[in-house]
Amino acid sequence: MNTHTILTHRIIIALGLAMTVLISCNKLVTVSPTANISTAIAYSDSTTTEANVNGIYYQLQQAGVMYNSTYFSIYPLLSDEAAVGSSTNAFVLEFSSNQITTSNTNVSSLWSNNLKTIYQANSVLENVGNLSFLSAAKKNQFMGEARFVRAYCYFILTSYFGKVPLATTSDYKVNDALSRSDTSVIYDFVINELRDADSLLPSGYAAFGNARIRACREAAEGLLARVYLSKGDWANAELYATKVINSPLFMLQTTLSNIWTVNSPESIWEIWASSTSYAYENFTAQSLLPVNASSVVLPSVIPSARLVGSFEAGDARKTNYLSYQAAGDYYYVYKYRDAITGTDQPKILRLAEMYLIRGEARAWQNKLSDAAADIDRIRNRAGLSNTTASTQSDLLSATMQERYVELCFEGSRWLDLKRTGTADAVMGAYRPATWKPTAKLLPIPASELGANANLLPQNPGY
Repeated sequence: MNTHTILTHRIIIALGLAMTVLISCNKLVTVSPTANISTAIAYSDSTTTEANVNGIYYQLQQAGVMYNSTYFSIYPLLSDEAAVGSSTNAFVLEFSSNQITTSNTNVSSLWSNNLKTIYQANSVLENVGNLSFLSAAKKNQFMGEARFVRAYCYFILTSYFGKVPLATTSDYKVNDALSRSDTSVIYDFVINELRDADSLLPSGYAAFGNARIRACREAAEGLLARVYLSKGDWANAELYATKVINSPLFMLQTTLSNIWTVNSPESIWEIWASSTSYAYENFTAQSLLPVNASSVVLPSVIPSARLVGSFEAGDARKTNYLSYQAAGDYYYVYKYRDAITGTDQPKILRLAEMYLIRGEARAWQNKLSDAAADIDRIRNRAGLSNTTASTQSDLLSATMQERYVELCFEGSRWLDLKRTGTADAVMGAYRPATWKPTAKLLPIPASELGANANLLPQNPGY
C-alpha cells in the first residue's frame, strides 16, 4: 500500500497522539491512541494541538522501526564502518554486500518513516497558524518544530534516495500523484525550512522541561551546519557550526561515557525513548551488544576490522565507543548500552560534530590553523596529541579520520563517503566483489512504484 494512501486526509493520530505533552519531570504524558479524527477535534485546544506536535517526533521514533532499531545498527552496514556478525537475515545481508533489492523492508521502512513524519508535520503547519487560543510565541514554536523535523526528514530522504517527492500538504490526493523532485530542489527546500525554523524556534530547552528531545533554535543551526557542509557551502557551514559551538547550552564531555547519557550536555538533539512501554523502547543495543559477558556469539552487527584498526594507539574512544569481548575475541559497538530497558536516546546532533564540521569547512577555506584547532579539540578530548596535519589536503584527511572514529555508528559515515566523492574508492576496496557505483543510492521501494507510477523511473542499477 502506498505510503501516501495509508495517510489519509484526516489527521492520523493512531500513533501521533500516543506521545503528548512534555512536562518538567522530562517524561511524556501519554494518552490512549484513537482512530482517525477530524482536524476540528485534533486541534481543539492547546493540549490536543501539542499532542499533534509531539506526534511528529513520535512518528519519527516509531514508524518503520528506524530510530528505535534499524538506523544505527543495520544502516552502518552500507559503509566500511560495519560488518555482519551473527545475523542471517536476508535483508541485512543485502546491506552488507550493497546488493539491495527493491523489496528490502529496511529500505521501505526508511522511506515510510520519513514520509509519515513529513505528513504529520504538514498537518501541524496547515492548522496551527489559525488557532486563536495559542499565543504568537507558541504558534511560532510549533511551526518551527514542524519545519525543523520536516527538513530533517527531507535531508535524510534525498541523501539516501536522491530524487524524492516533495510533499508539503496533508492532502492525500495530491501526495499520491507526486513525481520526484531533483536533489537540488530538495536541498533548497531543506535550507529554507531550517532558516525559517531558526527564526521561529525558542533558544534552549526550557520550553521542553530541559529535555533535548524536541527542536530548539540551536538544533536548527546545527542541522543547517550539516546541510551546508553537504552542499559544499563552507562559509555557511562554518557560520552555523560556530553559532552552536559558542552557545553556553553545550559542553564537550571530558568523561566519554557521559556523552551517551540521556540529555547529555553534549547533545543538541536526541530521539526520545522510554521504558514505560515496550512500544517506546529503543532496541538498537540488542543488535550491537553481546548477549552477556561470557558469550562467544557475535552480535548481529559488529564494527568492521577497518574501523577497529583506525583508532590510534592511546585513543580512549576505542574502549569507550567500542568494547572488547574477551570470551569471543571480538569488538562490539558500545554507544548504545541499554539492551534491557531500551532507554538509549540516539544523538542525532551533538557538539563534537559541530567542531568537525567547522574544522572541515575552515580547511576548505584555507583557514588552516583554525581548522587544526577544531580537530585538536576532538583529538585532545580522546587523549591524543595535536594533529600533525598542516596542509589543506592533510587537514581534510585528518578531519575525515576524526569523523570516522568519533561519529561511528551515528549515521555519518555512509553520507560522508558520498558527499566527499570517495564512496567508489573506499567501498570498491572494502567490498571489491560486490560494490558497484549505482549502490550509492537506495532503490525506491517496489511497493511505492506500484502505487504511484509518477515516481518512476527507478534509480539506476535496480
